[in-house]
Amino acid sequence: MPFTNELEFEKELIRVLTSECGWKDNVIKNPTEEDLIKNWADILFKINKEVDVLNNCPLTDGEIRQLLNEIYQRKTPVSLNDFINAKTVPITRDNENDRLHFGKIVRIKIFNRKEIGGGSSRYQIAEQPRFKTNNPIYPSRRADLMLLINGLPLFHIELKKTGVSLTHAEVQLEKYMVNNCYTGFFSLVQIFVAMNPEEAVYFANPGPVGKFNPRFYFKWADFNNNPILEWQEFARSFLSIPLAHQIIGFYTIADKTDNTLKVMRSYQIYAAQKISDKVKNPSWTKKEQPAGYIWHTTGSGKTMTSFKTAQLISENCDAEKIVFLIDRIELGKQTYGEYSGFATADITINDTEDTDELISLLKSKNPDSKLIITSIQKMSRINKENTKQVVLEKIQNKHIVFIVDECHRDQAGDMHQTIKKTFPSSMFFGFTGTPDLELTKDIFGDELHRYTIVNGIKDRNVLGFDPIIKETFSDREIKEQVALYRCNCANRNDAISDENKRKIFNKYMRMNQQDIETEFKKITGGFQYSPLKDSTEPTKHMVTVVEDILDDWGYRSVNRKFSAILATTSIKEAIIYYKEFKKQQADRYNEKPLKITAVFDTSDNNEADSIFKMNGITEILTDYNCLYRKNYSNGSIGYFKKDVCERLAHKELYSRIEEEDKIDLVIVVDQLLTGFDSKWINTLYLDKVLEGKNFVQAISRTNRLCDDDKPHGTIEWFRYPHTMDYNLKKAIKDYSGENEFGIFVNKLGANIDAMNSCFRKIKDLFEQAGIENYSTISNEEFWQKAFANEFTSLVHYMDSAKIQGFNWDEQKYTIEENGTKSEHIIAFDRHTFNLILQRYKDLFNGGTNGRDIVTFDIDTHIIEMPSDKIDEDYVDSKFKLYMKDLLGNNPEAKEKAEIEIHNIFATLPADKQQYADLFLHDIQSGNIVFEEGKSLDEYIAGYMLNELELKILKMSDELGLDREQLKNLKNLRLNESNIDSFNRYTNLVNTAEIDKVVEHYSKICGSNISRKDAMQKLNKDLREFLLEK
Repeated sequence: MPFTNELEFEKELIRVLTSECGWKDNVIKNPTEEDLIKNWADILFKINKEVDVLNNCPLTDGEIRQLLNEIYQRKTPVSLNDFINAKTVPITRDNENDRLHFGKIVRIKIFNRKEIGGGSSRYQIAEQPRFKTNNPIYPSRRADLMLLINGLPLFHIELKKTGVSLTHAEVQLEKYMVNNCYTGFFSLVQIFVAMNPEEAVYFANPGPVGKFNPRFYFKWADFNNNPILEWQEFARSFLSIPLAHQIIGFYTIADKTDNTLKVMRSYQIYAAQKISDKVKNPSWTKKEQPAGYIWHTTGSGKTMTSFKTAQLISENCDAEKIVFLIDRIELGKQTYGEYSGFATADITINDTEDTDELISLLKSKNPDSKLIITSIQKMSRINKENTKQVVLEKIQNKHIVFIVDECHRDQAGDMHQTIKKTFPSSMFFGFTGTPDLELTKDIFGDELHRYTIVNGIKDRNVLGFDPIIKETFSDREIKEQVALYRCNCANRNDAISDENKRKIFNKYMRMNQQDIETEFKKITGGFQYSPLKDSTEPTKHMVTVVEDILDDWGYRSVNRKFSAILATTSIKEAIIYYKEFKKQQADRYNEKPLKITAVFDTSDNNEADSIFKMNGITEILTDYNCLYRKNYSNGSIGYFKKDVCERLAHKELYSRIEEEDKIDLVIVVDQLLTGFDSKWINTLYLDKVLEGKNFVQAISRTNRLCDDDKPHGTIEWFRYPHTMDYNLKKAIKDYSGENEFGIFVNKLGANIDAMNSCFRKIKDLFEQAGIENYSTISNEEFWQKAFANEFTSLVHYMDSAKIQGFNWDEQKYTIEENGTKSEHIIAFDRHTFNLILQRYKDLFNGGTNGRDIVTFDIDTHIIEMPSDKIDEDYVDSKFKLYMKDLLGNNPEAKEKAEIEIHNIFATLPADKQQYADLFLHDIQSGNIVFEEGKSLDEYIAGYMLNELELKILKMSDELGLDREQLKNLKNLRLNESNIDSFNRYTNLVNTAEIDKVVEHYSKICGSNISRKDAMQKLNKDLREFLLEK
């Protein structure tokens, strides 16, 4: 049912939560922070009153202060999540009535993740709790709802009525953070929920220094990944007990690697629950018991899911050991780092240096040795040939759960089979984004949960792809080579002069390009792509690849913000590519060189290219050491690879990486193409042939969410381009569940056409409203909604187009696709775009005709787009040119100049246009004289300053405020958090003459008001004046 009133929606949600969702204890109306603290103290007494804790003696104010100090000293949601999930917190008893514990330390139960829906857990709702701001005189803000578990405010729900966009609830939550509402006891909030009757999203509290990023606002879905949109169903699922309790206790992640609180998505929770349920009732004596596998697309957070799975199994004591198996050493280090970052204080993550350490951990009865990360290679060495029988039996008798990462690799291999043979009664669960379908099921058992690449892209949990075919040889050139070879002719004339040869020649010239590439490979062995066996020089093809990458680097990398991977066919080619990049960059002396390195298997089997490989490794490591001030050698190659991975991922030491420490491009053969995660990789260059799951795994290195500068991942391939095109389409079909919707983004031509379509609709809107030159916006709400939606779409298409090569210097683009060329012309220029951008900003800057709230979406990415300096310079040059004509003696030129100057004024924000009009009036009436070198911005700034000084003068005269203090504060960049630093605001308020203040506001109100009311009105007006931009 629709709700035209927010309060009605709030009341109905409370009814559903209390009657159907388990929030049954009580509803606390309009509580202050102090009210909630008192409520918390009462609950803590009730759930800790037993003899060995509080001994039936209530908590004193001093003891509550001890607990509050624990909260106040924790500055981030990550640290507070640890506090909440610590189960108990120590205090020193100072209640003299508790003779048993007075002066002693007791541990107070705060929250128990396992006591759900019963036991000591209490579930309450705080209706419209009141926040404090920095200044107690300023009216407190009110939230809509908070959900309390054991008195702790853990969920904040912000509601909007029917027809009001969800983004307004999201922005409201962000405003509360800016206003320092989540401090003190309210800093405990872990999960935000933005909700209207039609949809809802949830996300983790980013904290006071974190960023509200809509890419990490999640919709809840059912087990089959169908979004739950209707408010009642959302409440009954996500906000119900037990799930809401479990979200806080099990499904939030206090990630120490980037100091960010994270919350799991619905599909991750379902997968963890399915495995946990499976482990609860195993038959540990039964051999070859199938467990199951999870099919979650690459980039969807399988590491987080597997960690939480392990935690659930461990918490429930359903297994003695949980072993996380990875198939490569560098992935083991990455996984260990991520697991350690996820782990709470009560969980120990154990890495293994060698098989002996692994055996020791498996034998150990120490609870801290329960969760182990190791490689499949180390685990496979534990067998009856290498391990003493008594040790082996001791390990085999334990209840062990194996979680196999990237389980599509080496499933049928010797090592995996050895492990299963050694541990026949253990349970093996697989995680993969690209299962080997029937083989995976045969080895691991049933599919327990599926979340495909289509699900991920549709939910915006991973990005789509832009696949680009780059041909270093023309299709016709390759066809002719194959045809001439097959008919044994030297040239085309020889081929068509003989009837039999002509038939053969025409047969191959008519063949589709993919089959021709197969023939080409048979004939040439690929030597046009790869160097000959005894050559270490780059082929023409390789030289062209390097040229192409360097030519497009600026826009592909978004001006070096993102990094890329180049995958090659062999180690020899990787080294040749590395040298060729150095050579070409040296020739481009006017360009800043890219930071490039290479990662591959450095083992040496004394093969033919052994010396070339050794010299290449020496060169690569020497350059790396020099560039990044390191000292790696072949003996420390593992640490070198770890350093490369951390730089690419911006992790560990490089979480706040500087420009000089970044890597632009890494050349690989096979490494980093599966399992490696970095949201800072946006492009994969392929000079090798891939197919099936290996292709999907490789391209998924680019699909991690980042920000609006990364709308998709880009894949470019150069070798056998049509074969690769077929391979990609087949692989995507196999791993998308027969539904390929949204996997591939629009190409540049389609994006330009979409931009033009949006522009034409925007142009029609302005024309229909009778607005010329995009000079202002209509006051009609339906008009503003249509404009906002079309301009948002235009910018999103433009974000993708920029990475594909769009720039303002080119208006016409010739694009070739599938052998067909098409022309696409931008229907608007940079200046027009900036005009429209300014009008979009006006929507959210006082342009809504006095309405308190707009009902359409707000895109903060667009609002925060900086003004275009080039456009500013263009506007100013036009202004000065037309001012000369306006002040001249030619009547026609003067008339045209006045029209053009008004057009220039249209480029200004709405709040500046009034000053520009005032300036023009003063010029034409002779009140001021135009100064030749002065810009339009300088004139406007002068008028704004004059008006500001008049305001300050008027306020100081009418209210008795100190003029210099008022002026100094206005000149500072103030916000809610710093306005009263050093008591500067309080000191200013104290200068007000109370009689003048009462007289001033009594006149405005039309009747006498009290001193208290007058000071409150002064405080409101003064703060608004000082904080307005």
